[in-house]
Amino acid sequence: MLLRLPPALARPAFASLLLLALALLSRLPQWLSPDLLLDGDEAVLGVMAQQLAAGGPWPVYFYGQHYGLSLFEAAAGALMFGLLGVNALALKAAMGLLWTGGLLAYHRAFRAVLPAAPGHALLLAVTLCLSPAWAVWSMKARGGYLTAFTLSGLLCWLLLARAPLSGSARPLLAGALFATIGAAQALWLPGLVPIVLWAWWRGREGGAALAFIAGAGLCYGAWTLAAGAPTPAIWSPPGGMVPANLLAAGMALPSRLLDHLCGAYYLHRVLPCPSGGGVAAQIMAGLVAFSGLSAGLALWRRQASPLVLALVAGCVATLLATLAVAAYGPRYLLPFTALFLLLLAAQWQDGGRRRWLQGALLACCVGGALGLWQFRSFSFQPGGAAAVHALVEALDARGVRAVFSHDGLLQWQIAFYSGSRIVARSTAAEDRYPPYVTAANALLRDSPAAVAEVGLISDFAAEDLASGRVVRVAEVYGLVLQVDEAQLRQRGFAF
Repeated sequence: MLLRLPPALARPAFASLLLLALALLSRLPQWLSPDLLLDGDEAVLGVMAQQLAAGGPWPVYFYGQHYGLSLFEAAAGALMFGLLGVNALALKAAMGLLWTGGLLAYHRAFRAVLPAAPGHALLLAVTLCLSPAWAVWSMKARGGYLTAFTLSGLLCWLLLARAPLSGSARPLLAGALFATIGAAQALWLPGLVPIVLWAWWRGREGGAALAFIAGAGLCYGAWTLAAGAPTPAIWSPPGGMVPANLLAAGMALPSRLLDHLCGAYYLHRVLPCPSGGGVAAQIMAGLVAFSGLSAGLALWRRQASPLVLALVAGCVATLLATLAVAAYGPRYLLPFTALFLLLLAAQWQDGGRRRWLQGALLACCVGGALGLWQFRSFSFQPGGAAAVHALVEALDARGVRAVFSHDGLLQWQIAFYSGSRIVARSTAAEDRYPPYVTAANALLRDSPAAVAEVGLISDFAAEDLASGRVVRVAEVYGLVLQVDEAQLRQRGFAF
């Protein structure tokens, strides 16, 4: 049974407008929530966008890294700061719009796989829009993840289009997109390689393959040259560090996938999942299991289409690639959901059961919509947004213009939420943005009254807390004024 749409919604432009409205409305509860808070890494990109908006240099990569292409995200943030002012909502809105561009591209990819069933393609796109896996991450300014998602949608649309990959212009563009995705977040590449190979096989045109390789090579060279500066590589990617127990990591894949599909986590820490998101994640996990069994049976019977085989390979490669990362976090599975929905589209096109699948996806959408509402109170940090705002206000009220932070993520929240009025550095002698380290050290030397030591209350010694020297803020953070280099060295700060 085909899911029939009104004639207007069957047209790509109208369906895209519907998806745009749904994406924005479903994120409003989080945007308008008093709990809205940038995490420390997001604040890094926020500072990059602040500096760009103020006429600073164009940042290519995430500060302190030679990977994690952040040019597009920083530019989107800077543009939104110009419209809405420098604040967390503006940055989140910019990221949400960037992600929505990828959603619209994936919708066109679904339509390319299901040319005779635009209703099914739209249902898959709505499922992606309301997926708990992207409830929080669709607005996270984390350096390359949203760029990779959006460009992957464009690449899949290009590769899966009805016309085979031929000539030179389209393959050249596809190669450039592939290399740019790798520069943004290489996590997406294992899932895309089988689709690229399928597109080459379908076109069977050597010139197109050469044009793709040329586009990828030229773009890779350009991004590699851009990695030479302006900031040193303080942080290296965790990829390539194979876990000591691969078998245990493999056995944990189902629980890892479920944690990712729920979307409730921060870095490596899994948090309680909202009930609606949990239901949607369980249904999606069931679809993953059924799709895998269905693909295996089709392969056994030699009935699987080449596109289904390519997408199965892409999904499996995406899952297995996480086993090569020692410091695993649920975000490393972000490429999976859209790729899996493409697989469902291909299986649907091959004549899989449709009525029950429609019902399962609609249930996912209902649970996901409820989960997105529940994520408005998502909190990952002690004291939440209120405590961070109180800390910045306390520093401003005392005339502090530089802080030495025990927490390497809190420092960036202070820098962003102060509008970069307060420069911040951590305990390390080198940091993601060397000018901040230099400025903080200079203020410590020349204007110690404008410098403070900050951290969680638990970062300070019991005797300092008992003496009253530590100013408590929201019963979460502490700050100490009138510090000097000797004291800071004693407390673990390097110079």
